[in-house]
Amino acid sequence: MTQNRWWLAWLIVIGSVLTGCSALPDFGGRGTPATPEPAYVRQISVTETTVRRLDDDRSIGVQAISWGRYVDEDGHERTGVKARISIALGRDEPAQSIRVYEGMIFSIGDQRFQVIELKRNSSLSIKPGSSNGYIVIGQLP
Repeated sequence: MTQNRWWLAWLIVIGSVLTGCSALPDFGGRGTPATPEPAYVRQISVTETTVRRLDDDRSIGVQAISWGRYVDEDGHERTGVKARISIALGRDEPAQSIRVYEGMIFSIGDQRFQVIELKRNSSLSIKPGSSNGYIVIGQLP
């Protein structure tokens, strides 16, 4: 009789688990739904120590990508990957330097861009003239 009670208890546990699982949302077998990504007009990737020409003689250069502290747009101090980029509005214009972090929105003239990804070099040695990291930015509509 004890064996029957054990099997009954086991079936109750299994039934409870299966009932609980059927109450979970169904995502159609695709896993958790992804958050919608902003619609970018185009995406641009620039490696560290290089310059990429945009349009209308505008250009963006990546001076350095590093790990450290920065202050986000809400004024909170954060720690993570940041980059120092230079922006030139024309060939004869002096470049301006700004610090950016992943998710940050900034302007180049009348165009707005968002930092999609920052990747720093994972190697312990940094080689001059080589790609030591990269930044991916998206042009917002």
